[in-house]
Amino acid sequence: MKPVVTHISKLNLLIIAALFVVSLLVNSSASAQANCGERKAIANILGDRYAEKPVATGMTQGGVVVEVFAARDGSWTMIVTMPSGYACFMAAGDNWENLSVFAQGTKI
Repeated sequence: MKPVVTHISKLNLLIIAALFVVSLLVNSSASAQANCGERKAIANILGDRYAEKPVATGMTQGGVVVEVFAARDGSWTMIVTMPSGYACFMAAGDNWENLSVFAQGTKI
């Protein structure tokens, strides 16, 4: 029997990918450009301005990479990166908490 975490994580990833597609369709081109850029540049901004480093990552079947960057103070940012290397901010917040099941190296 697979752990419940596996099903929840895959469902969350699917929801995130769907929200990303919807946000691309809804946002105007100028707005989307302001929230997107090369992944390396976005990662540098998150590290330099907010001390956020990658803490979680996953890939969709289409090759889109979803990453969460977080800082010790609990701030976090989620980005998605296309296979081309073009990335967009998806969400940000506070109070990030790593779950112990991930910290122990349990595969999901």
